[in-house]
Amino acid sequence: DTELQHVSRSLFLLQLGERVESACLVWRKQNAGIIDELVNVYKIYADFFTAPKRKLEHFREMWLRALQMNAESGVSLDPEWPKWSNQICMMVGQELYRILYDHLTFNTRALKPQDPENPHLRQDAPVLFEVTSDDPGAAHYEIRVHPILLKWYKASGRHASLVFNPTELPMLCPPLPWIDTKQGGYLLSSSDATRFIRKTTYFPGADAAADDDLDFDISMIPRVLDSL
Repeated sequence: DTELQHVSRSLFLLQLGERVESACLVWRKQNAGIIDELVNVYKIYADFFTAPKRKLEHFREMWLRALQMNAESGVSLDPEWPKWSNQICMMVGQELYRILYDHLTFNTRALKPQDPENPHLRQDAPVLFEVTSDDPGAAHYEIRVHPILLKWYKASGRHASLVFNPTELPMLCPPLPWIDTKQGGYLLSSSDATRFIRKTTYFPGADAAADDDLDFDISMIPRVLDSL
């Protein structure tokens, strides 16, 4: 039934766990003082970036210089914390899903005329339910939304605004230049794509283009793309 949106339960559990992992990572950075340190380094970088006359030409060189100027603080901006395995993400997602599945309900009589003798009459139903896959070769469950709730949503004509992940939206401040495969782009969020860099060692006074992986003139690239 195409009217009932559905998603694989295992995929949903994995995505829930990954979101919790991302939130925990931000929480750990906050408690370790990494976010405060990042603010200090970014202020130096922003001063380089917005200077009327730039002493440093390339954004990557600006960021590396800002890191160097703040290196004596002793706080690493890239701690080696182990990444959660898929099994852990699934376990965490399972617990969250169980809470949603058991407690997320709605009143199916909400749009029906009230009974004068019993105005508070309710008939609660779960928002989510599960069905088995139609594929005989793969026995797995799919999560679907209650058809009555979907019917109300479509009849209301008030579709909610699209909501995007922060990593899929334009930034309001200059992005961090890529200096390795882990650091670059967004300030806190990670990215699934990175630009390959052969060399990441910065030497003061050296040509910034020497640390780049490009095999052609770097000055021919629009600066807005230098952070990619």
